[in-house]
Amino acid sequence: MAIVITIAAIIGILLLVTGLSLPFVNSVSATNHHSSSSDSRYNVITAGCSTGSIVATDGTHMPDLMLGCDLGDVMYGKAANDVLQSRLGDDKIYGNTGDDSLESGAGGDELYAGEGDDIIFAGLDDDFLVAGKGNDELYGEEGNDLLEGGDGADYFDCGDGLDVIVDYDPSKGDTHTNNCEDVRERL
Repeated sequence: MAIVITIAAIIGILLLVTGLSLPFVNSVSATNHHSSSSDSRYNVITAGCSTGSIVATDGTHMPDLMLGCDLGDVMYGKAANDVLQSRLGDDKIYGNTGDDSLESGAGGDELYAGEGDDIIFAGLDDDFLVAGKGNDELYGEEGNDLLEGGDGADYFDCGDGLDVIVDYDPSKGDTHTNNCEDVRERL
């Protein structure tokens, strides 16, 4: 299965899912989506990063690769399996439905999984990660993070920093690594 990303308009620096880094000038917007049995296509969406302090970006009903900018971003995934990545600033990311990947950058970010089996990565600073309905994976990484479980069997890996897990319930299948500062059943 190949991942095909078609870009309609270009601005900023784009970091593709494959790890390939492509420099672009200005901004990226949504693209056309075509399905076939041999490839998976994503809409590429970035926030308009030229002015302001908070930028809101909505996804589409198809799989989206949403990229934040250096401002305080607010990103909303939709019903498909989306990849939402923030950069600098204090960002809020909402996965909503679908099996999403939410990735925090620098800044004190808030990431909310929503429904589906999601993967959430904290970034460089103190972040707040919230699992939703589904079997989610939460990774604390850098900073002093707060990881909150949700419905379903969630997996927690606290990473570096003084991370705390809340709403941890082994009876529903929650598991964690032994690198957490504190593990609590409730806030």
